[in-house]
Amino acid sequence: MNVTGVPVTTGQEFTYIDCAMGKGQPWPGPDWSNALAQGLQDAGWEMRFNVNFGYYF
Repeated sequence: MNVTGVPVTTGQEFTYIDCAMGKGQPWPGPDWSNALAQGLQDAGWEMRFNVNFGYYF
């Protein structure tokens, strides 16, 4: 799994932006049950783009 991202902050506001790519990984892929345990023979690369916003006080 490869996760590349960047945090952006302005005062008390935080934004985390990342792109996760993986082969046979449960989070970016469709198989939550067997991806880490048994694996998939024909697992392809999957990608997920993620943005988190936060306000800390």
